[in-house]
Amino acid sequence: MGRSAVRGVSTGIHWAGDLLVGAPVTLTALVINWLLFIIWRGDGNALEDAFGAAAPSLHPWAVLTAGLTGPTVSTVVLGSLALVSLGLLAERRLGSYRYAIAAVVIQAFAVIVGLTATQAVVATGSHWGGILDGQHTLTPVSWTFGTAAFASAWMKALWRRRVRAVVLAFSLTLFLYSGIVADFVRLAAVIIGLIIGQWLVERSLRLGSISFREGRTLLAITMLAVAVGPLVAGLNPDSAGPLSGVAVLTFDPGISPRHALEICGAQPNSMACAEATNELRESGLGPFLLNQLPVILMAVIALGISRGRRLAFGVALLTLSATVVVLTLEMLALFEEFGGGVYAWSSLAGVVLPWVVILALLVRYRRLFRVRVHRGAVHALIRRILLLILGTGMAWILGAFLLRDDFLPRADLPSILRSWLSHYIPPVLGDNIDHNLIPVGELSWMLSVWIGVIFWAGVTVALYAAMTSAENPGDVRSRARAAELLGSGTGDHLSAMTMWPGNRYFLTDDGYVAYRVHADVAVTVGEPVVTGDTDPQELARRFEDFATSRGRRVAWYSVRAGFALARATADFQSVQVATEAVCDTTTVEFRGKKFQDVRTARNRAGKEGIRAEWTSWNELTPGVREQIIELSEEWVADKALPEMGFTLGGVNEIVAPDVALMLALDGENRVHGVTSWLPVRREGEVVGRMLDFMRRDTEGFRPVVEFLIAETMLQAQSDGLEWISLSGAPLAHTGGADTGGVAAVLDRVGAFLEPLYGFKSLAAFKSKFHPRHESWYLCYRDELALPSIAVAVGRCYVPQMEVSQAVHVARVWARG
Repeated sequence: MGRSAVRGVSTGIHWAGDLLVGAPVTLTALVINWLLFIIWRGDGNALEDAFGAAAPSLHPWAVLTAGLTGPTVSTVVLGSLALVSLGLLAERRLGSYRYAIAAVVIQAFAVIVGLTATQAVVATGSHWGGILDGQHTLTPVSWTFGTAAFASAWMKALWRRRVRAVVLAFSLTLFLYSGIVADFVRLAAVIIGLIIGQWLVERSLRLGSISFREGRTLLAITMLAVAVGPLVAGLNPDSAGPLSGVAVLTFDPGISPRHALEICGAQPNSMACAEATNELRESGLGPFLLNQLPVILMAVIALGISRGRRLAFGVALLTLSATVVVLTLEMLALFEEFGGGVYAWSSLAGVVLPWVVILALLVRYRRLFRVRVHRGAVHALIRRILLLILGTGMAWILGAFLLRDDFLPRADLPSILRSWLSHYIPPVLGDNIDHNLIPVGELSWMLSVWIGVIFWAGVTVALYAAMTSAENPGDVRSRARAAELLGSGTGDHLSAMTMWPGNRYFLTDDGYVAYRVHADVAVTVGEPVVTGDTDPQELARRFEDFATSRGRRVAWYSVRAGFALARATADFQSVQVATEAVCDTTTVEFRGKKFQDVRTARNRAGKEGIRAEWTSWNELTPGVREQIIELSEEWVADKALPEMGFTLGGVNEIVAPDVALMLALDGENRVHGVTSWLPVRREGEVVGRMLDFMRRDTEGFRPVVEFLIAETMLQAQSDGLEWISLSGAPLAHTGGADTGGVAAVLDRVGAFLEPLYGFKSLAAFKSKFHPRHESWYLCYRDELALPSIAVAVGRCYVPQMEVSQAVHVARVWARG
């Protein structure tokens, strides 16, 4: 135990030391942030006078000192969080020297631009301008956000998008909800950082394609930033936004129920009574939790969004729409206070706009949410919510009736029923609700507050259970049965892909067919998988009968020549759709001129300290996993069409335990390239591996793919495998016998996709390893069904393809 503790302390010290060496500017700023606050003993006014920046009397030195610390504990804490997250990330990417220069430049320009903008608002003479007049800005958050935005231009696509989503969404939300001088400066810093970084890197503003995984992640991050923004805005007592009190919450009630009873007992209809009850209703642990739970609920919804759950999409639409309605009603109730006018309407727009934008983004990218939550989980969620409504409702009705003397006016059944639903509304949004029953006793006050807390806590837990529930148990059982058959059976080179999510299964006792359905076409994932002496053709015939009985055509996709020839007896026609490159591994020798490129790649790797590592996803460290995800997102971002699927795996498909990975790593464990290799079984034994996932660092070791494939061939020889397959490039038709107009169609489709995905270029690259070639075919019965098959295959590869793209592919096939 003692040794473990010593080892943990030692590890922590080493980690802190590495951090100090790697990010001295960030850690220095962190120390100054707290040191100044402690020296001034947390005197915010004194700190603002000494270091803050304000217009129009702006001292030159204040332009930089305004980013050293904060005037309140909350500001200092937020600054620290920004430094240890975004600051560390930016410094590691830019280097300490460039990071320090960028921080100084962005801070100076942001303060000048931000204060100039605030003075323009002050000059309007509006209510907002009156609040801004004379305010200081003093926080390290502004330049930290701006420098992170600047550094994002040098980041890979994955982190570039994430950092920009966080800083933009958070800055805009704080600006709209809070609207103080610091928010002007922060937003200016982010915009300046983005512009300067983009200008220096000369990177196109085109976003490029985004994978399913990352698109959902970005939506979840943006939703969380918008949900948390109002809470952070409320931590500043100088916030100018009309709902800035959304997070000014306290555990210590400023007034007790007994005191409220004394005030309201003497003057039940007075302003003092109304203020006392409102203060009581918004004070203490119960109201604090009730104000937080909707945000926690939004976090649970964001979790479902990141996982692509359709349930999360539906709940998000409902929740966001309700939020917009509630905020609009709340703001309209405040119009009387501000007298309508420009400020009131601009405040309404500012408060509602972030939620409307998130709502619009969800609708725009609704295709990302394809994971269905099992019907049983949805039914369980509905039952739990109904039980919570009934349970808390009965508790309120019975409790309030028993404690009817502890309310003003004295409670009766009609008034209890009328006030029931109002107790589910967070106190911060209930100021303008007419509460016809005022609790003035300890028990009645607890009852009024805690039924809402219990309800929302229960809803949050129930929704979390639904969002994280397993998929349809029937689908799980089918996949498990298919995996069992595959583990002891024989398939083709695509058989491992039959275990990928999205497939359906036609199961028998001695084999199965994996397929997907689009446009009433059942597109198979290769050939049937069979066990024992089962005839694949017999299983194929039974599957065709099954599909026909359900009104579906069958398209046997990417099957081998022998299978295609046998299906011809059942009136199936076939056309080549790809050419597989297979390398024999029983003897591996990279000799002769024809392997010159491969030998050069291996020799250079040794000289540059690049090593190959044969591993699996579960054996990787989190840091290496993150690098692989980054490389994948960078690859997807370069494509004009979205990420493909079906027989082309991504990050989600390489996590299976039987998928082997070959990585190219340098001395610092930087990933220069990665390939994944699927197992191919014969009677349950792995006899070969097929290449699937292939990504490289464009800024790393250049011939990394040649190196990885060569090392895999040697590894396969060591493992006693017969061959490795470099896979078949989809729609990369390489000629051969003339198969008529259908082949011409496929060639034209391949030519259409070639500039976007480079399938034929990939096929040409594989020739460096001098493999033998085996043709893959598409088998179909009716040429008139080719347009439907075209759409079906296209949907299999790109499920989120726009309608216009699908129509274009169908037209190309139909013209053939």
